[in-house]
Amino acid sequence: MIAGNDDTELQPLVKGNNLVAAFEQLVSHVDALNGIVDSFLMSQMEFNGFATSHFHISPGFGAPTPPSPTMIGAGISTATRQLAQTKASLVTNKANLVTYKFNYFNPAGSNYINSRYNNTN
Repeated sequence: MIAGNDDTELQPLVKGNNLVAAFEQLVSHVDALNGIVDSFLMSQMEFNGFATSHFHISPGFGAPTPPSPTMIGAGISTATRQLAQTKASLVTNKANLVTYKFNYFNPAGSNYINSRYNNTN
């Protein structure tokens, strides 16, 4: 379509349903990545728990040494931050993806990307 007889900035039309399908697949990949990061976070927190309580065997008498006080503090601080910030961000990200899909890919969405009036083949 040309408006005002100015074709200097024309771009090809897209097939809206194909574009929606492509974006929905992209959202699925982002959602899967969210799950991967969440799984990693849970594994990392488990490892942090083990590292926090890590001890060595004393060379003198073969008795275990107490865990490092600085490691305990750092481990607790890191676990708290990861759970509070990263986990909360992952949950928010998942909710944002749902809202994004509705707003842009659903005809009832506020920013539906397809034209409600024009079609192409």
